[in-house]
Amino acid sequence: ETLLNGLFCAGAVMISYGAVLGKVTPFQLLSMAALEVVAFWLNFKWSVTDNVAHDVGGGMVIHTFGAYFGLSVSWWVSQRGAFGHKA
Repeated sequence: ETLLNGLFCAGAVMISYGAVLGKVTPFQLLSMAALEVVAFWLNFKWSVTDNVAHDVGGGMVIHTFGAYFGLSVSWWVSQRGAFGHKA
């Protein structure tokens, strides 16, 4: 069971990598992965253990958390001047 939960966590990290790929350096990817592992387990504990959400196969926690974490990191690393830039 522990190995399976670790694979779920790795899946969430890989989903987040897709959102920031090409925008960040390899060191930033490693930093993001380390931070995301901690955040994933806090989210997993809160949603599945504390709120007793029945997540069959882990799809809800993995995909939703990975996607939103990746989007928030992508927004955070984007340059401030790029938002209002007109091509």
